[in-house]
Amino acid sequence: MDSKRFYGAEGRLELATTVFKVNLDDLEDFKLFARAKINLGKGTVKHYVSRVRTFLRNRDFVTDKDVQLYVQKKKETRKPDYVSNIISSFKTYFGDYKGLSWMDGYKHPSGLLKMKEDIEPEKVRKFIEAIDDLGIK
Repeated sequence: MDSKRFYGAEGRLELATTVFKVNLDDLEDFKLFARAKINLGKGTVKHYVSRVRTFLRNRDFVTDKDVQLYVQKKKETRKPDYVSNIISSFKTYFGDYKGLSWMDGYKHPSGLLKMKEDIEPEKVRKFIEAIDDLGIK
C-alpha cells in the first residue's frame, strides 16, 4: 500500500495515499482471524465474508473513496440494518484485519425500532405483578 495513481471508482485518474490491492484468496485467512482472534460467531463471519467478497469482486485495487461511494450507494438502495451490517463487515475486515483506518468514524445508520408484536396491556400487568422485588417493580 502506497501513494500512486490509479483509475478510481468513477473511472477518473486519481491520486490516493492508501491503495489496497485486492486478493480474494485472503478471505480464508480473514475467516480464521474473525473466528479465532476476535471471537465472532460462525454466522456472523459468513455474513461478513459475503459482504466483503461482494464489494471486492471485480476490483484490482480499492481506496477509502471506493468504500465511501459503495456505502453511500447502499444507503440509497438498502435498509439501515443492511447498511449497518456492511459497515460492521468493513470495519472488521479493513480496520481490525488489515489495519487500515478507512472505517474510523463511520457511524451505523439508525433505523426505526420495530416491535415484533404488540404487547397486550394484560400481559404487561401480569408480568409486573410477577416481579417480587418492589424496587424493580
